[in-house]
Amino acid sequence: MSLKDWVRDLLGLSRKPSQSQRRRAREERGRRYHKRLRETKTPRPQLDVRISQPAYQWSQSMGELLDNRWTPIPRRAPQRGSSVPVRPPPRTYQGDSIRPRGGSVRVPPTMPRRPVEVTPSNSSMDFEIVEEIIAVIGRAFPHIPYAVTGLAAMVHHGYTQRYPRAVTILCPSTSRDVVRCWAVAQGMYRVHDDPDTFGVLTSERKMRAVRIQFVSTAAFDEVEITRTRSGGAKVVALETLAAQIARGYVADLASNSAPGHPMKRQNGYAQDMRFVLKKMVRGGERLSYRTACNIVTREFWLPFTLSFPDTVPLFEYLGLSALVDEDEEEEEEAEGEWGRVL
Repeated sequence: MSLKDWVRDLLGLSRKPSQSQRRRAREERGRRYHKRLRETKTPRPQLDVRISQPAYQWSQSMGELLDNRWTPIPRRAPQRGSSVPVRPPPRTYQGDSIRPRGGSVRVPPTMPRRPVEVTPSNSSMDFEIVEEIIAVIGRAFPHIPYAVTGLAAMVHHGYTQRYPRAVTILCPSTSRDVVRCWAVAQGMYRVHDDPDTFGVLTSERKMRAVRIQFVSTAAFDEVEITRTRSGGAKVVALETLAAQIARGYVADLASNSAPGHPMKRQNGYAQDMRFVLKKMVRGGERLSYRTACNIVTREFWLPFTLSFPDTVPLFEYLGLSALVDEDEEEEEEAEGEWGRVL
């Protein structure tokens, strides 16, 4: 204790509180004030709303109700010679202008209607339109599991060889009803005879298609997802795109009903795979074990690498050679099935 404090205690003088003591005193006064405020405050009334229909049926019925035409009730003109006073006509509107009473402007008999079903454009979209639609999807489905996939996802990652005619998104099948209703509620348009496709009106004043592809929950959980920098929309990652291209290549080899020349379609798959692999190499990424298992298969690896050997160094750089077991290599060489993968 300092001499100054000892003299203060001796004379009975009050000691000046420190800064921390004053701060604690202010906090204590604030806590007591808010406690008294909560005790004396009247609770807000709560209103419980119960709807007898499911959410998607209620949304659909409300949309149809709002789309109905509104027709004003005509006034009955008084008979000639009647003593009933005639009220002046009400104000009439035309756009944003107001005419005085007795004006000659007529109110349109119907209100403009929002189209119930549309037909999207079938032309290709450039990078700006694809990014605009992805941003719209990100704002419309912030709480719903989804991922933009296909050619639209590749264009988002920088692909410029081809452009999509529609944007495809993956969704788990358990969210089917929620996605359909929420898309209409967020301003998308229904497409005729296709409940899983919706229209989005873009800045170029064209209706563009957004196709929803529903998959199982287990398949959706295996999808690697990245988020866009602006808006936080969910887009399929590059390694998942590589696995999807591999599955599409195998399905094309097994099917003979696809349009176009087979070699031309296979060259298209190889072009897509080269872009994805080079993009991953530039970004310093590596293929995960789960993605590698979908690529190093007998159905894909042998025909693809024999037809397009320039992709083998790209696969090796991404780490596929490190995933091959030496014992399995010896067994495969002995059986004469595969030989060495890389």
